Amino acid sequence: MSWTLRSLVILGLQLGAREAAAAPAAPSAEQTPAEPIPTVPTAHGALVNAAITQAIHRDPAVHAAEAALQAATGAAADAAGLQHNPVVDARLGFGVAQHELALSQPLARGGAGAAARAAAEARRAAAAQRLTLARLDAAAAARAALIEGIAAEQQLKLWTEATALAQAAREGAEARLAAGDGAGLAVQLARLEQAAAEAARLEAASRRAAARRALAACCGISPGLSLPEDPMATAPPPSAARAGLRGTLATAEAGAAAADLRLQQASARPPLAVGLWVQAQDLGAQTGQPAAWAAPMGWSFGPSLELELGLAQRRRAAVGEAGAAARGASAAAKAITDGEAALAEISDQLRDAITRTHAQPMPSAEARGALLALDAAVAAGELSPTEAAPLRQRVLAAWAQAAGLRAAQARATLDLAQAEAWESLDPSGGEP
Repeated sequence: MSWTLRSLVILGLQLGAREAAAAPAAPSAEQTPAEPIPTVPTAHGALVNAAITQAIHRDPAVHAAEAALQAATGAAADAAGLQHNPVVDARLGFGVAQHELALSQPLARGGAGAAARAAAEARRAAAAQRLTLARLDAAAAARAALIEGIAAEQQLKLWTEATALAQAAREGAEARLAAGDGAGLAVQLARLEQAAAEAARLEAASRRAAARRALAACCGISPGLSLPEDPMATAPPPSAARAGLRGTLATAEAGAAAADLRLQQASARPPLAVGLWVQAQDLGAQTGQPAAWAAPMGWSFGPSLELELGLAQRRRAAVGEAGAAARGASAAAKAITDGEAALAEISDQLRDAITRTHAQPMPSAEARGALLALDAAVAAGELSPTEAAPLRQRVLAAWAQAAGLRAAQARATLDLAQAEAWESLDPSGGEP
């Protein structure tokens, strides 16, 4: 067996062993504890941070959450005081000079004031949680766009190189045929392989163009700006997990809905208005004297009390709608908290899988060597073109899958970081 065939067999065994190692292992009772997810040092940290900052500033959901928080903060400040504005009632009398002035203050009854303050504060807390999650989601979307951009770049490089190798193989087959040392079938197979590689390269170029457009729209990254070569360079570094953050938001929203229900129930009782009134009357008009302010004036004053009788409108529809909203929010919070509890149980397994994937070497060099060994074996007559064709396709397929290994690891890391709400997702720390 010549060195080319031996090298081909050895490289095939190496690729098969790496594929088996990359496959997910069956869970066992003696599974080793999960190691921390490794980080990849990168000189593109400033680029990643700037892209995330741009994505957060451009995300409409973040702006909507900020506006909602400002509105909820203002509503909480308003609810901290009186629930109703004072009322001034002034009346001027002509003919008989009689003037009246009244000042009253409506007061909430049935605990409506306390319920309004509690509901406003609950809505403000939920709005703050929503803004935090909106920023994290925007940062995660930016990182996902970067991962896709890098993966598309790597795929285009892979198929560009594979196309060059296929072209060289086709030219070699044509040269051997012209020298009378080859077969027409070998030329046909080589041409088909080159066409397949060209089609894959064209598809990779389209994917890269789409990824670059997405990066420009999301993060403001120009198409000419170079990206890191390793997708893991854009994944968030391990940091303190805030598992339960989405459950906390759901619980806050359920609390706000329950507070709104209590507010609607308390608001079914109309407010009570208390105040003072004062009346000035020209006494000269009663004795037949001309009306004038210089004439003797009679003054009257006293307290006032006004109460609307809630006999017809009792806010039954509003109470019913608030009750349905409270029940729906409570059910949603239960579902989210149960999902987060399940995530906490499997996060260690996912973290261990990511760590094991990080230990896998990038097989680009081995794949190139295997393709060159195949060409050498065909040239030496140790393999026929028919035998080499499926092997070459297998190597190319394994190379394409292996090239996406780091991107898959980066996406898995990002999914875990987003599920656990890692603080490192947003490098700005939540600052506007």
